[in-house]
Amino acid sequence: MTNDDEFVGMPEAEKDAELISEHIKTHLNPISDFILSFKIIDDKKFVLVEVKTGNQTPYYYEGDGQLIAFVHVGNESVPAEPFKLREPVLKGSGEI
Repeated sequence: MTNDDEFVGMPEAEKDAELISEHIKTHLNPISDFILSFKIIDDKKFVLVEVKTGNQTPYYYEGDGQLIAFVHVGNESVPAEPFKLREPVLKGSGEI
């Protein structure tokens, strides 16, 4: 989206989808199941990314020498506070 909340599409959606897929596989630990698909709206092509809920929680961003777990707050993802990781760790280990 632009600053005016206009959807602009992706001129090279297939190429961008390959990059998105590679980044997910390179920077998500463990790798979750995901599906990439395309949608055309008003002659603009979009890449849709659907990340499936997995059982090996929490999932971490791995890159730039860091390993960071994120949580959703409202409509954005923010780094998780250590105390917020307890439940996903227990869920991932099958304890809850």
